[in-house]
Amino acid sequence: MMNEPLTWSELGELYDKRNPSGAAKTLPMNRVFQWAQRQPDIELQDDGTLILVTALEGGDG
Repeated sequence: MMNEPLTWSELGELYDKRNPSGAAKTLPMNRVFQWAQRQPDIELQDDGTLILVTALEGGDG
């Protein structure tokens, strides 16, 4: 099952949670997008969208 692409609002909320400045709404969207690309749990798709990758429960079988 594929995760839905993140909206700009969701991406801004993630940025604010992970950065003490909490300033996503005052930054250029490109800067927040570049930040997201460096996050290990956010993946850039071929179509240019970003998805939040979540670990599957019970992965050890």
